[in-house]
This record gives sequence, structure tokens and C-alpha cells, in this order.
Amino acid sequence: MSDYPVAVYHFKVTIDGTEIAFSEVNGLNQEAQHLEYRHGNSKEFVTEKRIGMIKTAEISMKKGITKGGGKVLDKFKKIYHGEDYGSQGKPIPLSIQLLDEKGSTVCTWSVPKAVPTKMEGPQLKSDGNTIALEGISFQHEGIELSF
Repeated sequence: MSDYPVAVYHFKVTIDGTEIAFSEVNGLNQEAQHLEYRHGNSKEFVTEKRIGMIKTAEISMKKGITKGGGKVLDKFKKIYHGEDYGSQGKPIPLSIQLLDEKGSTVCTWSVPKAVPTKMEGPQLKSDGNTIALEGISFQHEGIELSF
């Protein structure tokens, strides 16, 4: 096994059991907020530090729009039709796998409870010369990283 770092351009995304090819994934981070406390008769002139709530970032994904490729839109539509994700629905699992040059999994970001919150269409321009991209964003309750 090599100690050379893996490139970021080979990855696989699975949303609720459906593999979808994305060109970009952002927001795979979370942080522990900290608490500070000092009581009034403390002999130390510094606050105590403790770990508080975990703050998660929005996960956003982008992919090229293809003819007949509505997998991303289908996941987002369930919000509006009340099929999933609302007060009666259940969050969905996400999985992002970083792959090596042979296609083997190096590490996996598992998001067991995600809810799609934003759908993004392309920026259309009459003089544009770029690929039409669509995007979807998720809020979630935490990321589990495994190697």
C-alpha cells in the first residue's frame, strides 16, 4: 500500500440506495462547538473549555444534466408530494466513497440521516460555453467516516 495521497477526482455517490454520478460534492465536514464556563470565585483567571453540540454543514452535490436523467429531481420531488422527508417521512441515507486509481474504496463518508433541502438548476446564458449543471443539497444529523 502506498503512502501517496489519493486524488479527489474519483468518487462514488449513493443516495437512498441509488448510485448517481456527480461531478462535485462539498460540505463533508462537521465541527464540535465549544462551551466556556468560569464560576465567580475561581482561583484561575481562565475559562474552562468543554465540548458542546456538533454542528453539521450542508452537503451539496452537482452533476451534469443529461437527457432523461431525472434521478436527482425525483429525490427532491418527494418533499413536495409529501411522500418522504416531512413530519411523517424518514430521512434517507447518503454514502460518498473516495476511490483509488483502481476503483477500490479508500474511505467512505456515511450520512445515515439526510434530508434534501435545495434543488438548483443551471445558469442559462445565450453566450455561455459551459456544461449545464444541476445540484441538490442536504441537511443531515452527522457524518460517519470509515477507512
